[in-house]
Amino acid sequence: ANADLNPKAQNKTIFFKSEGRLGNKFFIYNKCLDLLYSANDVKKIIIVCKKSDDFQSFAKVIKNFDNRINIINSNILFQALNFLFKLKSFITNDFNDEDSFLDIFFKGYYQSKKYLKKNDLNFSILNENDLTDIHHIKKDICTVHIRGGDYLTSKSIYWNLTESYYTNSIKKVYLYNKKVKFIFISDDWRFAECLVKALINKSIIKEPILFKDSNYLTDFLMMVKSNFLICSNSTFSIQAAINGNSKHVIVPKNWFRDYKRNLEFTEQLYPSFWIKIPDRLS
Repeated sequence: ANADLNPKAQNKTIFFKSEGRLGNKFFIYNKCLDLLYSANDVKKIIIVCKKSDDFQSFAKVIKNFDNRINIINSNILFQALNFLFKLKSFITNDFNDEDSFLDIFFKGYYQSKKYLKKNDLNFSILNENDLTDIHHIKKDICTVHIRGGDYLTSKSIYWNLTESYYTNSIKKVYLYNKKVKFIFISDDWRFAECLVKALINKSIIKEPILFKDSNYLTDFLMMVKSNFLICSNSTFSIQAAINGNSKHVIVPKNWFRDYKRNLEFTEQLYPSFWIKIPDRLS
């Protein structure tokens, strides 16, 4: 109680090591908000990013981004935090994905239901053409996210969703709306086009719309606006679903290769009303 009366106790600054891409930035941001509102002594949070990390673009997506959270792009400071946590892990022999040191330095992905929250989004960051595309989304549009990239090179960790998952998911959407149109977005079009062509060849879909030239912020807000969502095992998809108004969210049962880790992760993260579809390897 005395700490609340001590001016110095109200001036603590926390340093947070940035982890992951757009989807995970929501988890980190919501963790930071939790620290600001639950800890009486925290005045400011500095998110430390690599030079190449575009956290500022994420900040623009959030309407009224909390001004107590500052973003610094510094490879030197980022590596210093990296070294600090490696040293702590070495000394304590405790290697945690989520960690803190002296309640000042934090790192982690914080991918839990506690930090999976609906945020107020800012659509005004999009240009006129992108806004037109999004405003054209009606109730008969389903956005499908295909995750490639690093997932294809981390096959021992992540489940690589196959044609089977997307086939079963699309059939599920057709049960709700026979006239639905499918928009595909991806971070890896070389991989995604092969999958889409297979779906067309097997008459699962006809004349899909491929958003190949859009940027990832447009893709994200497109998913947020869609009435139907077919998500990949990606926090990009999950955050779009939780921040959107879709009544029909389809998510994969398969996220990680490890059965126990996969079950624990999906059970604690997915809302109960989302539709979980398994991936059957042929």
